[in-house]
Amino acid sequence: MKHSSLRFDHAAIPIHDAQSAHDLFANVLGLPLLAAHEGDNWDGAPWLMMIFGLHNDGQIALCARRGTKKPRRAVTDLPHYALTAKNVTELKACEKKLREAGYEIRHEDHDNQRSIYFDDRNGITWEITTQRSRVVRDAKAEVTVRNWIGSR
Repeated sequence: MKHSSLRFDHAAIPIHDAQSAHDLFANVLGLPLLAAHEGDNWDGAPWLMMIFGLHNDGQIALCARRGTKKPRRAVTDLPHYALTAKNVTELKACEKKLREAGYEIRHEDHDNQRSIYFDDRNGITWEITTQRSRVVRDAKAEVTVRNWIGSR
């Protein structure tokens, strides 16, 4: 099966609590802080952007604007952002660190992946999942999408 050459580069995610976000990503998950940028006017507010590195050059840019409040979420686990652990051992190590840091963990099995979910102190849901054991393109996917859209 041929896949696009596109790959995930980064996600820019709004946060309201820069300290807890830094603690989670730098100290609990151990991601390197690659860069930090700040300014005094992003839509009228002083701002800080922290860019954390992921394996294979991916990045997470956490963007705080002074005075931003914690968002109210309408749907459980939407949106959420998923990171991949290289194996179950790494997933379990992440879970242990998160529990020790006071995060509540939810488990899910997705057929060929195991995942943990947790909500950070910014109200953002994160998933850490194992690598897919296989990537299979569902021949019925286009039909499912067309049927769902057409039923509206």
